[in-house]
Amino acid sequence: MKLKRRKKVLYYRHVDNKVSEHQLLTQFNPFFIERKIKACQQQINAMYDLNTSTTTCDEVRGVISVSYPIDKLAMYIIEEKEALWHYREQSDINIKLLNEVLITYTEHDKNKVIKYMRSYGEYKPCDVIERLQVDLHQKYIKERVARQNEQHRVVNIERRNRIKQYLEQESVEADNNRTIRLYS
Repeated sequence: MKLKRRKKVLYYRHVDNKVSEHQLLTQFNPFFIERKIKACQQQINAMYDLNTSTTTCDEVRGVISVSYPIDKLAMYIIEEKEALWHYREQSDINIKLLNEVLITYTEHDKNKVIKYMRSYGEYKPCDVIERLQVDLHQKYIKERVARQNEQHRVVNIERRNRIKQYLEQESVEADNNRTIRLYS
């Protein structure tokens, strides 16, 4: 692990040019992702029950009724659903990336990778997993560069359009000023 100081913020840089095992087991593992999505859905479903009031005993106040405000609860549920939706979208992208890399592997290697992911890293065929980490990193970087290039292209097009509109407005205003001077 290499930490580099940049404006008082430390960033983690991969030295080996490969995806870490933690990333592989959390971001690219379909079994982990499925369990996490189910847990989030259960948590959201459990939040619906928070609006019912419950009675509790307090040593100072005695028996009191406690409930969660419905407006805050509704906002929190909406935020959690949006976060879950974003997590699903990102997970779908990562799983798609994993499948694109695994297409090039043999059936035997694919089975090793599936067994590795099902065991959450307890079973580790080193040669296949090392190759998978490097291949995923290369594919991930390639996809990221393509996305960045597309974003830069869109930004440049928008910038050109804004400049073009500004120049057109300037020319229209200049024409209006000339016609006003001619008539005055």
